[in-house]
Amino acid sequence: MATIRNFEQSIAIVQSLEEESQSIALHRIAIALTKIGDIDQALIFTQFILDEFIRVNTWIRMVAITTENKNHQKAREVLYSTIEQVSLMNTTDDVLSRLANSASLLGQLDQAFAIAQSISDTAQRVKILATLIQTYDPTPERTLSIIQSEWYQVKHDSRLWDFLPLAIPLLDQYPWLGIAILENEKWVKQQQVWLV
Repeated sequence: MATIRNFEQSIAIVQSLEEESQSIALHRIAIALTKIGDIDQALIFTQFILDEFIRVNTWIRMVAITTENKNHQKAREVLYSTIEQVSLMNTTDDVLSRLANSASLLGQLDQAFAIAQSISDTAQRVKILATLIQTYDPTPERTLSIIQSEWYQVKHDSRLWDFLPLAIPLLDQYPWLGIAILENEKWVKQQQVWLV
């Protein structure tokens, strides 16, 4: 385990590097510490990563490593901390996709779906939601709820059917789902008329 002296020496060495290399060096140190199980020390190192993208990716990688090492409690702690920190940042859709995936791997499906629904790019949001639905097989009611939630946010008719791939795997088993989707499509169109 790292000692205070090792920590101070590590920071001094990292600070002697060129500025653009510092974040990568800190990322590598944090990942190495995570691999040997010293997650708390790794988290301290991540606080010194100035590049937000690298910092978030470090946290996400730490969640994956702690999950692989079967340290699920610590993985959840890092995940919750990451979600809290990410909510304060201007994050990319790629980061949100990876974070949703990390949450799902830890069995935090409600959070995974919530994070996925915050992805701004429609195609990427549909892709991660479809992956979550197919992998974790939620009830048809939950799938319909996700589709409804997405459809209620649609502002243009052309975007309305982007979310159909979410339901396709369920249509053979639950034909009534297709009818429910068509009913929701009428509702969305009515809302769009009222907004104009």
